[in-house]
Amino acid sequence: MVKTIELLYIVREGAECFSRLKDDSKLHLAFIEKLHQILDEHSFAVYHFNASEQYIFPFPESYNTLESMGAKKYEKDIIEALSVEKPESLVIKEFTVVPYMAGRWCSGFILIRSKLKDDIRLTIAHLCQLWVQQKDKIELEHDNARLASELGRSLHNFSVVRSIAHTVSKAQDLKHLLSLILKVAITTVNASRGFIMLENENSRALELKVAQGLPNKEAERQINSGLLKAANIPLGEGIQGRVMETREPVLITKVFAEDGEVYGSEGGSFSLMCVPLMMHNNAFGVIYLTNNDGDEDFDNEDLNVLSILAAHASAVLDQSRLYALATTDELTGLYTRRYYSQRIGDEFKRCVRYKRHLSMIVADIDFFKKVNDKYGHAAGDHVLKNVAKILKKIVRSDVDTAVRFGGEEFVLLMPETHLQGAYIAAERLRKSVEEEIMVYDDNVIPITVSVGVSSYPENGSAIEELFSHSDRALYESKANGRNRSTSYPPL
Repeated sequence: MVKTIELLYIVREGAECFSRLKDDSKLHLAFIEKLHQILDEHSFAVYHFNASEQYIFPFPESYNTLESMGAKKYEKDIIEALSVEKPESLVIKEFTVVPYMAGRWCSGFILIRSKLKDDIRLTIAHLCQLWVQQKDKIELEHDNARLASELGRSLHNFSVVRSIAHTVSKAQDLKHLLSLILKVAITTVNASRGFIMLENENSRALELKVAQGLPNKEAERQINSGLLKAANIPLGEGIQGRVMETREPVLITKVFAEDGEVYGSEGGSFSLMCVPLMMHNNAFGVIYLTNNDGDEDFDNEDLNVLSILAAHASAVLDQSRLYALATTDELTGLYTRRYYSQRIGDEFKRCVRYKRHLSMIVADIDFFKKVNDKYGHAAGDHVLKNVAKILKKIVRSDVDTAVRFGGEEFVLLMPETHLQGAYIAAERLRKSVEEEIMVYDDNVIPITVSVGVSSYPENGSAIEELFSHSDRALYESKANGRNRSTSYPPL
């Protein structure tokens, strides 16, 4: 048996050992190893204790049962002593019982059989108590780590929701909104590249709408500008098509470039995630992300975060889609008269409040009824689309508002623009339409527009006056021979 000074050294060494351990099973084994240095292996044992079932069973690595320890006759006394709240160490004949706790209740104990002097026995009990305290500390650390991890995931998910919500305020149109959502997705899970694909209800296929991270930047630019139809995947085919069909997310940790159904691979192996965009239990698109060979693979937590992002993005996109349907003219892609009625009120209030300029251009296609009568309504639609296309080129996409006001009449709202600047824009529109060669069914259709311009504050202090003066200027253009721009008051 070791001397008292050696025993104290072992106690100190054991305490340092336990403080470095992070794994509960290793803690048990380290403690048992220290006890082996003090006592004969048949003189101690570590037990689990179930207070509710009044049941004792040995820790596997300690081997000794109550019978082999000679303590079976004291089982009832031990159970009774350990079944109370916060039990303390106790001595029964030659046995010392040191409990360890789970909260306020005993979940196990160390049993020491020794005829040592009381001071030595208390020293050993002190060593056991150090183990108990360290075990509680480690369990608390585990709980804190788990709570911190859950809190971290919650905060991360919340930041994802905030990021998606923030995109709404920045988005200028659906394409821009998709690009912003994709950027959030790629940044959030540290992906290398990504795509958003939406269902084309007419072709029953997924169409690539936006892409980011492609090595071919020119192809990426053309995809995002709508000039390049880079992918058209039938529903049910490929990874994206199957995700649409099953409405279940997919995570693949190892993908090789020769896998023909993987869109966007450029060589080597990588991992990918694909999640559906859902609304009312129906999928209407997918977010598809990949990383590079050598990057850290996506895991289930990444998939969970991307799924949360997709859920919020779906709500935003659905809202955007419904809003676009309600406010956008189907034929020309310009805003509707209803939207104009909402927007002009807000713009006018802002301009009055901050003493800023607000100009209005009203344009009307000359002799449009004759176009319909001579070439047919399909030709008339073709003309309307072309005039709208020209108007879109003139507007500042993040400032101005282009509206199909009704029939062949168009309105352009131009905040932060004075009367002279609006007149210049009106002339540019008129000349562009006059110079455009519009061909339909091999027929060249000559088109011109008449334009009227007015501006706040030059033209009064009410919304009605702004439109009335623009309309009056338009009437002057038509009365003076058409294909001209007129401002009110005249410049």
